Amino acid sequence: MAVGALREIARSYFDLRWHLDPVAATQAGVTAYDDRFGRFSPDALRPHLAALKSIGSALEEAPAESLDDEIDRTALLNDGRVTLARFERERPQAKDPAFWLSHLLGGLHFLLLRNDRTPAERVRALTGRLEDVPQLLDDARAALVEPVRLFVETALSMTAGGLLLVKEIATTLPVPGPGEAERLRVAAERASAAGGLRARSRALARVGLRPVRAGRRAVQLPAALRARVA
Repeated sequence: MAVGALREIARSYFDLRWHLDPVAATQAGVTAYDDRFGRFSPDALRPHLAALKSIGSALEEAPAESLDDEIDRTALLNDGRVTLARFERERPQAKDPAFWLSHLLGGLHFLLLRNDRTPAERVRALTGRLEDVPQLLDDARAALVEPVRLFVETALSMTAGGLLLVKEIATTLPVPGPGEAERLRVAAERASAAGGLRARSRALARVGLRPVRAGRRAVQLPAALRARVA
């Protein structure tokens, strides 16, 4: 029973971890979140961090019946504590525009690198993430309330490479059908043009002088995770 409980808590932990950071899920080979980015605005982070603390408490109380179980539990606890420290103390989401652009560009780059998706799956995932770019950057503008000028300059230096990556995805990636090709093309144009990466990167450059707040989209945790917070 104890082993089953520990495994169930671990499963909930990873569900939460990947829901918080879909790009990390892609790196780990998890496909369920390939078509979206993470949500790191204050309203989005709050329930995730609360759930992370709740799962951490459950891990501390769950008995480990073997050395392997204890190693697994310790690793999960450490990962959770590092994640909490990052978002509650270091707070790159509030200080560093490059945190957001790295998440954006990494989310596209890692999908291109992985060989465990079919071409059709890769195209659908990349299209979904490109369609999510404007919302991700709006979240960045809302969250960046303590920008550090040096970090802003670093983020600006990343913009040209980001635009090139988006262009290459739209023009060089093999696409299974004409309908999907058109959707990918439109998503890439919107991600990089006036409403996307170029314009919003200029806005991120200005946050060092005047933070900009934008509307935030509510994020719902999976039902299994909401139950752990309640």
